[in-house]
Amino acid sequence: MTGSTSDLIAQLADSAEPVGAWRVSSRLATAALIGALAALTLQVLTVGVRHDVAGTLEAIGAKLIVVTVVVATWAWLLRKLVSPGSADGLQRVLAAGTVAIAVVLVASGSPSWSGVTRCVTQVLVLAFPAFLILALTVRRCAPTDLIQAGVALGMLSGAIGLLAYSLGCTADEPTVVAWRYGIAIMVRGIIGGVLGKLILRW
Repeated sequence: MTGSTSDLIAQLADSAEPVGAWRVSSRLATAALIGALAALTLQVLTVGVRHDVAGTLEAIGAKLIVVTVVVATWAWLLRKLVSPGSADGLQRVLAAGTVAIAVVLVASGSPSWSGVTRCVTQVLVLAFPAFLILALTVRRCAPTDLIQAGVALGMLSGAIGLLAYSLGCTADEPTVVAWRYGIAIMVRGIIGGVLGKLILRW
């Protein structure tokens, strides 16, 4: 019985076809897009868009560009981490990305804690749909390092939440934005890392 079972497993493994990279990327992109739309809907229905949009397009645009770069970076890292065997050597990259955020915070000067709690709370709420949808998608991709994948998942969903939050955030000073946004993303990343082993297990 044992021998027959082993032979069957071996045959199934030999006949299994790997999921194409494009399919994994497509799934993640779709999940991220749905999460972004959900975050935007929550932002509009709850806090809304800042009333002085017309006069602050440059500031809003700058924040959106920076956050978009962050989204793209963590999306790339998550894509690499979700497939078995494809995460080799990414530990340093993941660590470097986290350290880079910390360096930006330190370099931006003294923190302005006014509004940080509100910002972090709102981003956590806005990022929740993206976190949930991406977690379900990542789990199907069978990641091997659940903690690293969880951190990247948290960072990405946090950045997606920030995209929506930026439309209503009235803080434009670089130091304030750096601290609020940086802390919000890192908190979401920590939560993702802690929950990674629980929600990404396959």
